[in-house]
Amino acid sequence: MSQKTVITLVDDLDGSTEGVSTVEFGLDGVNYAIDLSPANRRRLDQALGPVVEKARRAPRGQRIRTGGRSTPTLPATAAKEKEKKHNQTMRDWAREQNIPIAERGRVPIEVRLRYQVAHPSGVA
Repeated sequence: MSQKTVITLVDDLDGSTEGVSTVEFGLDGVNYAIDLSPANRRRLDQALGPVVEKARRAPRGQRIRTGGRSTPTLPATAAKEKEKKHNQTMRDWAREQNIPIAERGRVPIEVRLRYQVAHPSGVA
């Protein structure tokens, strides 16, 4: 008896399955991966396009030094705690803007991007 296992990628934003691919990107030293349909990939490309045009590529596998002393690395638990607080801040902001958002789980890329546009300095 033979078996065939089929893996279907599902768009993380709208749940569609047609033509979905995984997109990887990084922001603030954190690497992300998200599965997107062609339409949502275009939306992401359009949202990031002006930023990417002005950005410079970072060397692979290296952190960019901005001069002076390096920033100390937070322990894993402190980093996770900081990320949880930031996610909650984004959720609270989204609700204030009447943007639907789940209480738990991944903060959608669209919400992250809109939050970053509204808070360009990274300050909540």
